[in-house]
Amino acid sequence: MSPASPDLHAELDRFVDGELPPEEAERFREHLAGCAPCQARLHERVQLAGMSQHALGGEAAGARVIRPSRWIARATAVAGVAMAASLALVISGRLGGDPDPSLWLAAGAQRPLEARLSTPAADRWRPYEMTRGAEPAPPPPLPELAKLEARGKLVAIADAYLSRGAPEAARPYLDRAGESPQAFSTRAAMDLMLGHPAEALRHSARALALRPGSGAARWNHALALRALGLSMAAAAELDQVAAAGEPGWSGEAKQLAAPLRAEVERRRAAYASAKDLCQKAGRGEAPFPADARDAPLSLLRSYFDDVLARAGTAQAVRALRPAAEALDARSGGDGARRAVDRVLAQPFQGREALAREYARLTDGDQDAGALKALAERARRAGQLDLERQALELLPERLQEVERQRALALAAADPWLLAVADEHAAVRDMSGGRAGQALQILEGRVKDCATIDRAELRCLYAERGTALAHLVLGAGAEAGAMGLRALERARREGNAVEERMVLMDLARAAEARGDAALARAYAEEYRLRPVIP
Repeated sequence: MSPASPDLHAELDRFVDGELPPEEAERFREHLAGCAPCQARLHERVQLAGMSQHALGGEAAGARVIRPSRWIARATAVAGVAMAASLALVISGRLGGDPDPSLWLAAGAQRPLEARLSTPAADRWRPYEMTRGAEPAPPPPLPELAKLEARGKLVAIADAYLSRGAPEAARPYLDRAGESPQAFSTRAAMDLMLGHPAEALRHSARALALRPGSGAARWNHALALRALGLSMAAAAELDQVAAAGEPGWSGEAKQLAAPLRAEVERRRAAYASAKDLCQKAGRGEAPFPADARDAPLSLLRSYFDDVLARAGTAQAVRALRPAAEALDARSGGDGARRAVDRVLAQPFQGREALAREYARLTDGDQDAGALKALAERARRAGQLDLERQALELLPERLQEVERQRALALAAADPWLLAVADEHAAVRDMSGGRAGQALQILEGRVKDCATIDRAELRCLYAERGTALAHLVLGAGAEAGAMGLRALERARREGNAVEERMVLMDLARAAEARGDAALARAYAEEYRLRPVIP
């Protein structure tokens, strides 16, 4: 190149900034069409501009005030994206032809993404292989992207970036791609990569609404449900993918669905088994299952109090001490052992007959009048644990909240105090005093943040708090607390409460106007097996 001719490689920044005279700009365009290094540098500038546009455009919806510095930066970013489109047309006009299929890295033996992309060339099935720690793939070649840009194939460009593990680089193209089923499906794939399963669920639901037969959208919908912990709904979606018979995808769908169902069944079976063993212990057919490791401690403590109330003699009560100590060792408290000691400190005259009547009513129709009569007789006889248990079996509208709280205070038992708080909160909500109920339950949730033990019944406090927020019309707060309760129910193995919290979350999502999430939670609730 002659000294009079500047090094065209060095002119990129001036060209991008619009500082070249028209003749020099045209000469640089000619150079750019055949210069790979300049195309790579231009690619970096364009993507940086596009990502800046997204970051600056992500302010809260409805914002109207833009600070001067933000205005300048945003204008620059918008100009960068517009420049990308115009340059793509220049380059594609010189190169011509269809994009190279390798643009989507679809020729390898494994696929790097578990999600599915919308571009047919990118949606070729291969076994999924997680690539943590692997070297990042090189950026897609600008000439190939230019061909797609010239044809308006913005989703295909986004797919090229996603296939290389670059979701933020894909976002500006999806923002301009409109509301097609392909755009929504690929956006769901991007959301999954970014760890936003709720957004992925909404976008895949919109894709399926526009094109119910989209295998890619249904696949991404299933992955979003799975990431949200909605295992049965995810398995049902995967069943539909499998039924479509797409080569490769069908078999993988079956493989993914099976363990999802198996884990739900494992938790259901563990809960049902522990409940059955507790009931057998109450009938004297088996020892109390304090060592049932997969059973939630709240279930075991509830049934322990029931079994203790059925013990009519001092010998039968003392026989429960080892189980009480084993239960306390697991819970970190001493409530079960102290419950045994309280019963042993009571007079035993008349207890055996009262215990038999309690067992008959508990195993029968639980007649409210008979239970109230039993509670009164137990009170006169000084059998305060039997009185409390009989009152506990009454319908919620007949609960004697003040008496139950007095019994809990006398026992100084955190478990009984927590139960009394729950009854008081239910009464307040039923009476239109949801604010008072919320105060009670939020105090319990605060205690659980400091001392997290089974005796505090933290799961029930969190679920009650979520319901109080819902009654008060605070859908966002109800959803957040409901998610805490759902996570705790899973962690504790409480399959019954887990199913109930799903319906609470469906109502909270509906209150927030999130129809896709509400449907997902409601469907998971419907598909979960009922434990009688």
